[in-house]
Amino acid sequence: MNRLALLVITLWSLWYARNKKVHEANLQTPEQICAFIVSYYRELEFIAPKLQLISSTQNSLWQAPDLPLVMVNFDASFSSVDKASWSGVVVRNSIGEIMGACRRFSPFVASAFMAEAYAALHAIDLLIDLGFDSVVIEGDSLTIIKKLQASSSDLSELSVVIFEVQAKAKTLRNCSFNFTPRASNQVAHIIAKDFSLNSGDRFWVEEIPSSALRAAASDCRNLRPP
Repeated sequence: MNRLALLVITLWSLWYARNKKVHEANLQTPEQICAFIVSYYRELEFIAPKLQLISSTQNSLWQAPDLPLVMVNFDASFSSVDKASWSGVVVRNSIGEIMGACRRFSPFVASAFMAEAYAALHAIDLLIDLGFDSVVIEGDSLTIIKKLQASSSDLSELSVVIFEVQAKAKTLRNCSFNFTPRASNQVAHIIAKDFSLNSGDRFWVEEIPSSALRAAASDCRNLRPP
């Protein structure tokens, strides 16, 4: 990372703090702003060496989990204008069969990172509602996955949501969080982006929206043997 990156992060943080004050009457102290800048910069430093690896896996195929695990894929669509997000979640078993899916609406969402954090929360809520306790949870936001994998406390604005997801994961028999490229997260991505489903919450059991059927079928055709 370089000085230009630090400058961009600083300017973005100041603009974000200004918006919080104007729109939410939430005045951040200089110390809070500086702490956020340092935390965000360090996070990008950590992620940067992995970008080449992520780029090399963009053509990865969705892989079904081994028995007795089920896999939950999540993604989010964020509107900076409406300050709202929509989560797309799909649960599949070891042969790619659809166990359930949902599309959840979240108001008052401050950032795309927060949108992805809410999507992770909606993912674990869905699998718990369906009664699964041995799961792999996958998303294409490396930042969120790293936070969910971390054993140390998260100090960012996402901390409350990250803590809730981690707390619920501890109630399960077996739960892990994995990063996956967008190319292998298409079903959840399509559900999150499908605004024909209206802005409310939608749930499906053993089926998914018709808009995502082709992507799900493609995942099944492309399944590679373990």
